Amino acid sequence: MVSVKKIKLIELQEFVNSSDYHQLINKPISLARVISYLNNPNANDDDVVLYMAFVELELIGYKTIFADTFFYNNCKTKFGWLSGTWTHKNYRRKGVSTLLLNEVLSDWDENLMYTNYAEESKAVYDKTDKFTLLKSNEGYRYYIRFCFKELLPPKSDYFSKNIKILKFVDVTLNLLGDFRFKLLNTKKNSDYAICKLEDWNDKIINFIEPFKKKELFQRDKILYDWIAKYPWVKTDVETEILSQQYYFSNFSTKFCSNWYKIYEIKSQKIIGIALITINNKHLKTPYIYATSDSLPFFKNLIIKLCIKHKISYLTVYNADLNKLILEQSYFKILSKKFTQNYFYSKKLAKQLPSIGVFEIQNGDGDIVFT
Repeated sequence: MVSVKKIKLIELQEFVNSSDYHQLINKPISLARVISYLNNPNANDDDVVLYMAFVELELIGYKTIFADTFFYNNCKTKFGWLSGTWTHKNYRRKGVSTLLLNEVLSDWDENLMYTNYAEESKAVYDKTDKFTLLKSNEGYRYYIRFCFKELLPPKSDYFSKNIKILKFVDVTLNLLGDFRFKLLNTKKNSDYAICKLEDWNDKIINFIEPFKKKELFQRDKILYDWIAKYPWVKTDVETEILSQQYYFSNFSTKFCSNWYKIYEIKSQKIIGIALITINNKHLKTPYIYATSDSLPFFKNLIIKLCIKHKISYLTVYNADLNKLILEQSYFKILSKKFTQNYFYSKKLAKQLPSIGVFEIQNGDGDIVFT
């Protein structure tokens, strides 16, 4: 007999401090996520954020939800992101995930969205016939350095058994291939400067305001501060040890997330800001607010960061920035089109039929936290 246990936000800290949590072999939520959830500006104490399925005392499945809001016709609507679904391998295809999803649909009154999903999770969502496509963002993934050691083992046991050989191949090819970076042309423009954004002052807020009006989620200083302060990925030894008991990404050997601004030196006029995240050997651009004049500078900044941090692959969804990167010689080994899909409940689709016309940045959802 499967039983379901629900944890509200106000109960979350007590739960992870309890012996019940510490005795679980598979942890249903990481400590980094707990801290992030507790500080979520959009959340309420009564939000159910964790759903767990048990057979007696054994955890066999879980789902986590975090609160967010979107704007439509100047009205703010609260909803939940489906973020983090796991079922024990011995109980898959036995209705466990569907059971938990039905509880989520009921508690959140079907006000739900999801993105960044595993295909197995999407199959469960599709089966309910409760969701439909909200928007597709088209982008590119660029492979900058050889990384067979990371890419191939998940595809085959043969590669898993030969990681040392793959590592040797990567090192050898990258020693030769990295010489091409010396041919890159990333000249500075003495009229403009790039620096890390340390403070969201009035200039920054006023700069992004016209961009926000076109967006569905319309993030502000409070939300961006929350995202920056409470990522779901840590680099400490304790997290590395605990990560063996948690299915989702929460440890990295290198993780940094910084906002950068580009401005005219003489007038101090801001022409672009962007959030750039590095997780191990992957660089992402979750949020970009940029004029066309600023994009060549962001392209050069991304190239320099990729070389400095020995990035293996880069993901970008800004169409105009992708045009510049695709034209850049000697930088990438391979480019591949990528699509990021956003789904929302049919209930939201029926109530708010035209929200799909608004822009969605590829950091929206849970992607920005990792």
